[in-house]
Amino acid sequence: MASITNGTATMKVTGGQGPYQYTLIDATNGSPVPETAYANFTNPVNNETNPEFTFGDSTDLNGTYGLAPGSYRIKCVDANGCELTTPILVV
Repeated sequence: MASITNGTATMKVTGGQGPYQYTLIDATNGSPVPETAYANFTNPVNNETNPEFTFGDSTDLNGTYGLAPGSYRIKCVDANGCELTTPILVV
C-alpha cells in the first residue's frame, strides 16, 4: 500500500493587518514542521496577503503534496506583530 498524504489544514483570520506569516506547528512537540517534511512545502509562509491560508494541497489526487495524519496548529502573525494560533487541528 502506498503512503498517501492528502490532508490539509486551513486558518482564516479576521481583522489584523496583512501581510501575514503562517507557520504550521506539530502539535505533539510544539515545533514548526520542517520544510523537508513534504514535497513543495514552505514553512513558515511569509508575506502572504490573503487572510486565509491552507497548508497541503487538496487538489492533488496522487496524495503527495498534502499533510500526513497527525495533530497540527497554525500560527499567524500579522504586520503589526499580533499573533494568533489555532486550537489543535487533527488531520
